[in-house]
Amino acid sequence: RVQAAAAAHECAAIAIGTLPTAGLDELAFDRAVTAEARYAALGTRLTDERADDEIAIEGEEHLSLRLPGIAAEGTMSALQVHLRVDPARFAATLNAAHLASAPVLALAANSQFVLGRSLWPESRIALFRQVVDGARPHPGHPSRAPLAHGWLRGSAYELFVENVRMYAALLPVSGSEPDRALHALRLHSGTIWRWNRPVVEPGDEGHVRMELRVLPSGPTVADMVANATFILGLTLALAEDSALVESVPFAAAEANRIAAARDGLDATILWPAAEAPSPRPRPLRRLAAEMLPHAREALIAAGVAPGDVDRNLAIIERRLARGVTGATWQRAAVAAREEAIGREGAITEMLR
Repeated sequence: RVQAAAAAHECAAIAIGTLPTAGLDELAFDRAVTAEARYAALGTRLTDERADDEIAIEGEEHLSLRLPGIAAEGTMSALQVHLRVDPARFAATLNAAHLASAPVLALAANSQFVLGRSLWPESRIALFRQVVDGARPHPGHPSRAPLAHGWLRGSAYELFVENVRMYAALLPVSGSEPDRALHALRLHSGTIWRWNRPVVEPGDEGHVRMELRVLPSGPTVADMVANATFILGLTLALAEDSALVESVPFAAAEANRIAAARDGLDATILWPAAEAPSPRPRPLRRLAAEMLPHAREALIAAGVAPGDVDRNLAIIERRLARGVTGATWQRAAVAAREEAIGREGAITEMLR
């Protein structure tokens, strides 16, 4: 349906983490943001709350500019995976997802270019945080785009309490319906963009599930399904040994995610070691290869058909073997064309 609508305007839809051809003139609020009241209110409140309008990302190249408003969020696209588990397993599983995010993110990277600059393999991670918080957040103010604020010790309830106590409400709630408090909690929690966050669902007899938000969109449907397969499998595998997960300081899990976004397949991350009392630095590519069999076993134990698991994880294996992700392919495709037609033309042709 999207492709058919786009074709009427001689356009096509594409799945990519950051849209590399977007220019500053296209990021004006009135051009890029829907007229719905929710987004107007979010744009005003976030602009008032964050420390500055600066975007400053140091990667392969450097990007530094003022970017008022929230329109730059429209240049980013993610694949969000929802996972529902037994409530008694929620904390162990969410903690495992925090740790699993880094190796899967590096392999899924598909966001190399922003505003014509080659930045991080997964530039979306840095760009989103700065659009929400500013380049230099207020000291002592919690980020609205954190991985988390520590390992979860009890239940999802702790996270909703954090949301209410730590963050100012950005959007108003009106009406007097019986579930007004629940509606307010859901609306407020939707303005705190944890990279792995709880979602409370009043339907389907009521439940709380987790939303894994770290993956970029693209490059293809097959790639996205493979990424989802790996992050779900690795999360379920790591959740089986919560003590192993928590042997890593939470600050290291957050640093791992940034390293994976910034360095891609070349990242080194801290990872728990069963034979050692503290985590050890590991080359991400080698670690990911070791984790694939564990992800496979966990998915099959959870009831996923072995053929589906093997087909999807084989895509991840081939990326590892070739050292190619969406981001590395983007860089190579632009480099091959840039001398002949310039950076702007090379990015346009790469996207085509």
